[in-house]
Amino acid sequence: MGDETIKVIANTKGRRGEICSELREALHYLDGGQITGAYSRELDDAVKSVKSSEERRLEYMLLWVRDNEMRAEGAVSEAVKIYRDEMHLSDEEITERIMRRFQLDREKAAMLLYEK
Repeated sequence: MGDETIKVIANTKGRRGEICSELREALHYLDGGQITGAYSRELDDAVKSVKSSEERRLEYMLLWVRDNEMRAEGAVSEAVKIYRDEMHLSDEEITERIMRRFQLDREKAAMLLYEK
């Protein structure tokens, strides 16, 4: 990634290895919302605070919509690449296919077709 990011993958149902009590509490909380101590209480309070904040809810919804649009555009881009490079379809055929497959109007399909 080029930075000092560390990826941690944790299984909420895992049983191997030693983990600190705060991580164990967090995993139990994430798995089912059980509050088992002070740390999971803090998590629960933070979650409730965010959920009750209209500003945060709006921010979350906007991020969710943006992320979904980006995923959809990525799927269209991948389909265009396959239609163009592997199936050797014309731009008109590609436009028709992405309109049908992704339920897009002609203008949006054409815009995505010619994006780089």
